[in-house]
Amino acid sequence: ILAATKNKFDIILCIGENKSEKKRKLTLSVLKKQIKNALYKKYDFKKIIIAYEPIWSIGSGKILSGQELSKIIISLKKFLNLKFNKKHNFKILYGGSVDSHSIYQFKKIKELDGFLIGGASKSSKKQLIQVNHISPRPIILVGEMWEGLIDWMRSEPLNKKLIDKTDFDNIEIVQNVDEVIALLQPHINK
Repeated sequence: ILAATKNKFDIILCIGENKSEKKRKLTLSVLKKQIKNALYKKYDFKKIIIAYEPIWSIGSGKILSGQELSKIIISLKKFLNLKFNKKHNFKILYGGSVDSHSIYQFKKIKELDGFLIGGASKSSKKQLIQVNHISPRPIILVGEMWEGLIDWMRSEPLNKKLIDKTDFDNIEIVQNVDEVIALLQPHINK
């Protein structure tokens, strides 16, 4: 994470609890431990976004209530500010089974900064995504699930001139960690 932020990469740190941890009411302690193990005070927190992706929810169609999600997001932001002695506006996304129905419930949560959309990006694109100009920084997407989103972006938003064809110069879709490292290596060694 340090090498990536020093080289001007934006990081999305994904955290989440499994089904057993949720049942045992360990969600917040698990998420805090994951943050403690991944982040250190010396990091540039303006370059780090946290994505809360409950493992038990991904692709299952099972979701938290808006009230549960709001409580988790508020607790995490409070924890982050206390842990790192910062008054930084930490950004937290949600990515557990976001679809065209749940997004309307979740977008009402003022503490939530956005969504990390997985499988639903293949089907309900028009309802889920509002495209703005893509950042000039490299964007590395892991997994073939992103191909449907990119194909859609190359058609509708591009045709409507909401994005420019050069925006795709910054996007790489890879299939595994080795490919991510290969893409990052030239930037890390500078």
